[in-house]
Amino acid sequence: MDDPGDTLSTIVDDEPREHRSRRIRAAVLALLFAIVLAGLAGELGVRSAHATSRGPDGLSLDVEYPAVARPGLSAPLSIEIHRPGGFDEPIEVSVPTSYLEAFDENGFDPDPVQSTVDGKRTRWVYDPPEGDVLVVWFDHRLEPGVQWRHDGDVKVTAGSTSAHVDFTTWVLP
Repeated sequence: MDDPGDTLSTIVDDEPREHRSRRIRAAVLALLFAIVLAGLAGELGVRSAHATSRGPDGLSLDVEYPAVARPGLSAPLSIEIHRPGGFDEPIEVSVPTSYLEAFDENGFDPDPVQSTVDGKRTRWVYDPPEGDVLVVWFDHRLEPGVQWRHDGDVKVTAGSTSAHVDFTTWVLP
């Protein structure tokens, strides 16, 4: 017959394992609950942000970009260029080609009069608009296989003045 002391030591040895298992289950449930709450609060969907810059001569640049996005979803990207008194010369807008490659482009408005890619940057040239403002709007969605961090920037040159902003897009799985 087994010694009663052996049974008692087995029961005592199993007790920490049960507590550890309960703690792990509780931690996993808490993590799942936090993810569900973040989703309900809209923290896991697309969120946009603005980056702004002022150059000399009153030239200002405001870029609305996707700060947080998910693959396959539409994500905002618009560029607003403003100069008091208007523009006398063409406006060049450039964005890193590597940033644009994360998106499926459906089009943008207005169409540039000239478009070039030099391997590092994509450049669009626009005729001077009537008035003080040019807004360039991109209709696109993130590629399905895109993940994690993507750094971007927009550079605008109008004559001898320019403005520049940097931004980061985080893509959640």
